[in-house]
Amino acid sequence: MSKLNLKFQIVKNCRRLAMEIVNPISDFIEKYTTVSIERTVLDLLGANGVNSQGEPRVNFLVDNLKDSNFLGKGSALYFTNALMHLGNLENLSSKIEKENFRISDIPLKDKEKIKAYALQEAEKGLNKIKNQKEKREVFQKKYPSSAAPLIYVIVATGNIY
Repeated sequence: MSKLNLKFQIVKNCRRLAMEIVNPISDFIEKYTTVSIERTVLDLLGANGVNSQGEPRVNFLVDNLKDSNFLGKGSALYFTNALMHLGNLENLSSKIEKENFRISDIPLKDKEKIKAYALQEAEKGLNKIKNQKEKREVFQKKYPSSAAPLIYVIVATGNIY
């Protein structure tokens, strides 16, 4: 018995039953991705900014892979491979916009080299996040929040005042 008067055998049995439910579901969902996840991955890898139409690059890059039925294979692999072939994001973006080009059409380089390059780019992305977090913390110390309650007005435009 515990402080909560729980019977450990019942807890152990509940955990076993929970695993029986979760494991097949986990196995199933690990085979799939979402547009949001792949956009986040590309953002971390540095696919930021917008194209000539003002559309976020992560959106049209993910759409490019989705339209080719390659999104489920992971955007990091194809995006990083494309960067290795074309040199930079500007070249890749331009090629997609002007030539109706598919990222998935580029022959894959050695997967270990692609992985190493992707990890290097992801590290840069993580460092940007870390630096921004540190800046925010300095700002918050310099300009602390006012005392609660804070009152917000949300108007039809969605802006918060």
